[in-house]
Amino acid sequence: MSVHELQHDDPLLSHKRPYSIDLTLELEHQLENESLPPTPAHRRQQSLDPNVLASIVMQLRHSLAEVSDERDKLLHQLSEAQSQESYLKDTVQNISEKCTRLQDELEAAKEKIKDDEDAIAMLRTKVEESR
Repeated sequence: MSVHELQHDDPLLSHKRPYSIDLTLELEHQLENESLPPTPAHRRQQSLDPNVLASIVMQLRHSLAEVSDERDKLLHQLSEAQSQESYLKDTVQNISEKCTRLQDELEAAKEKIKDDEDAIAMLRTKVEESR
């Protein structure tokens, strides 16, 4: 049973509304008609000169080779940049750790100097008192 027979037999489908597949096929047919060139097919085939096609293919191959070389160079540069980034991150991490350690040592040294100054001041006071 075809789609059209179903439309006539079924009261719900009898309103003769086209199915989407019918609309799709019709649209495809219209697009094909619009896209066809007005010249006959044999003229198109005659315009495809083998020498022209060979030249186009050679140009495309040359362009592809250039783009491939450029891609390879860029990949190499990217690899070098990533390697350098990794090295620099490690260096920054090491310097940050060293800076933190040196700050801690500086604070400890300042605290020791203060304690030593306090001890010296107390000893001077005792020396003065004992005189």
